[in-house]
Amino acid sequence: MSDDEWFQEELYDSIEDDADQYQFDITLGRDGGDFRFHTRNDGQQIQRANIIDDVCRGLHIQAQIDRIIHGMSTESGDPATLIVFGFRFNGFDDDRRFRSANINILFQDFEKRRPHEGNFYDPEVIALWPEDTLQFSQTAVAVQNVKAVEVGADAGAMGFSAGVGFTREKQTNFQRTDKSTIRGAICLDMETRNFGPDNSIQLWLRENKAEQSGVANHVRAVVLLKRKNMIDHFTASVKVDVSADVLYNTKRTMRKLLGGTGGNDPVVFKPGVQYLRPSIELDPEAGYLAAEIDKDNLGAQMHKLKTDLRMAIKSW
Repeated sequence: MSDDEWFQEELYDSIEDDADQYQFDITLGRDGGDFRFHTRNDGQQIQRANIIDDVCRGLHIQAQIDRIIHGMSTESGDPATLIVFGFRFNGFDDDRRFRSANINILFQDFEKRRPHEGNFYDPEVIALWPEDTLQFSQTAVAVQNVKAVEVGADAGAMGFSAGVGFTREKQTNFQRTDKSTIRGAICLDMETRNFGPDNSIQLWLRENKAEQSGVANHVRAVVLLKRKNMIDHFTASVKVDVSADVLYNTKRTMRKLLGGTGGNDPVVFKPGVQYLRPSIELDPEAGYLAAEIDKDNLGAQMHKLKTDLRMAIKSW
């Protein structure tokens, strides 16, 4: 499919917000579109580790699975699965950067059975990291706030009525802190059902606007799922929406991708089949991510992973 079919371009002679002058939006993970750059399941493939691998106009997005552990939430708890997802956002040169990224992961029963008499077949998200807001790459920004104040002149000091008014400016100078952020939340996907346990997660990444350095280019998320039993297959559908800046022929250009670039299949999980990405297994600095994990107490292992990853964030 040609670029003209994918992109609609508009030129703006004057844009007040210079931060937006080279912005365009890309939407991934929707039906339809060109499948050449997208990952599909190979037949009845189980636990495909490479979820998304999309290239568009010098911007590269990857979503992958780094580790899968099926087991129990606690020694006397419910069947559970711990999954470590990894995301990468890279521009091919200094003129391309991601300003923001929104990630949604939906977990569903493989057969998509509807709830029946209080029984829910979808996995339930019971823990997530990060679930709060992580802040890094902080920058102090000087801000000047100018406010126009209208002053009436009907009753002047000499007691006459002028019937007019004038304005004066009130100026305030202060500093604020700009930062890059990653924020996560457990939620219920309202498009699949509007009741019952939470079945999805959301991650929001934002760049430090003052530095214009882009979002964190490598992010991990850890999810702990409670499952109904030890045998049912389930799926994870990953959708990524991004906003990016690109210097395009030195023009103030806003470009929007039409229709999305979808075509990435959901990942099918089979309880009992464990996975560790080979590159992590061989990495001497992988820390707890590559360590032996007690599959019969995944709740405790989740806590250890969260602590390890938080320390890695603080070192940025």
